[in-house]
Amino acid sequence: MLWRRTRPTTVLGVCVVAYAINVVVVPGVPPYAAWFALYAAGVYTQPIRRARYALAMGAGALVVILLVAAGTDRTSAGDLPVPLLVTAIVVLLSTTVRSRRDQFDALRER
Repeated sequence: MLWRRTRPTTVLGVCVVAYAINVVVVPGVPPYAAWFALYAAGVYTQPIRRARYALAMGAGALVVILLVAAGTDRTSAGDLPVPLLVTAIVVLLSTTVRSRRDQFDALRER
């Protein structure tokens, strides 16, 4: 997480893979680090096109991992809506923060 501002897409990839491994070993743990990395990828990745791609791929991977984990016998499907909702909120929050920062930068340049 120390490189989340300088290399956000790399951190996101590592966190998503680590969460996938964690789900196999210890099911039922929310992807806290992956959520922070997803936010950082949405806010700090340059250019904005790459940030959108990183958000889509990262959120998609998290959703797939959560769905596969809910499909196993080790976790209950009732626990699924909250992590999916938090993932959607993180994506929306990061795009909102990114757009506001871009607006402030444009105003500052003007």
